[in-house]
Amino acid sequence: MEIVVRTPAGRSRSFEVDKDETVGEVTTRVVGRFVADDVLEEGPYGLGLLRGHRVVDLDPATTLRVEGVRAGAVLHLLHTAPQVDG
Repeated sequence: MEIVVRTPAGRSRSFEVDKDETVGEVTTRVVGRFVADDVLEEGPYGLGLLRGHRVVDLDPATTLRVEGVRAGAVLHLLHTAPQVDG
């Protein structure tokens, strides 16, 4: 199935995924593609899905099927490292 993933800066790209892939596997592949395209810096990221008016973090150990991700879904790359001032 095809999904769209958006970077924190708002760049979007379509990806072909399998419902039985884990969120972690998809995240690794997506981050690698965005880094190779020079539109994202390497770092710790997770994926989120808009549910209602909130982006909900997806568990990297679960499959897209279990998380309820459907064809055409728009997922968001989220920084997983804590923000540090200074």
